[in-house]
Amino acid sequence: MKLFRSTKSTELLIKLGGQLQNKNMSQVLRECDCIYSHGIRSFNELEEEGLLFIEKQGREKLFTLTEKGREVAEHLVKIKLVMKNG
Repeated sequence: MKLFRSTKSTELLIKLGGQLQNKNMSQVLRECDCIYSHGIRSFNELEEEGLLFIEKQGREKLFTLTEKGREVAEHLVKIKLVMKNG
């Protein structure tokens, strides 16, 4: 597995990891202060890595983490806390 190309991919993964329900793309991008074109690229990258499942419902795309994605998100949250607390 390669490392994520951007911090936004990591941030998106962490945001989705804390969610109990599916979220649409605009909700997640708003929470991460991420522009649409960058978000699409990041979501596609996460899906290619098997960390994210994208479900299309009408005009909306809903995003859910896979089991692997939830596990990676949990580890990223722990790493973020260690880095923050020194």
